Amino acid sequence: MSVMDVVASMLGAADIKDVFTAAPARRTCATPIVVQAAEFEQIAEGKHAGRWTALVPVLVVAEGAMEGYHRARLCSRALNEQDWHGLDAEDVDVLGVVAGMPSYRGTDSGGYFIWRVDARLTCETV
Repeated sequence: MSVMDVVASMLGAADIKDVFTAAPARRTCATPIVVQAAEFEQIAEGKHAGRWTALVPVLVVAEGAMEGYHRARLCSRALNEQDWHGLDAEDVDVLGVVAGMPSYRGTDSGGYFIWRVDARLTCETV
């Protein structure tokens, strides 16, 4: 399981629907929640050299601005409240998850509103 899958699993466990790890075709789902690829950064040296953070963006697409904001807040809350124990990614143990507040990213070419929630996972190489 990748760190993207860990975040998607946490959202699914909170009964959040239409979560994908790759953007679906518009005819498949017009208002998806898309978990994007992570950006990794080493946070420790020495005996903790195997610790990393993974920034995992979650994009929420919605027809209305407020609907998008509320769905994004739901994602943020779910990520901060869901139990992440036992949802380890490939070759790493997840030590913690913190999600930020939604930020508005504009509209896409179809006029749908896009909100972003950043999930930061602290991981340790196994």
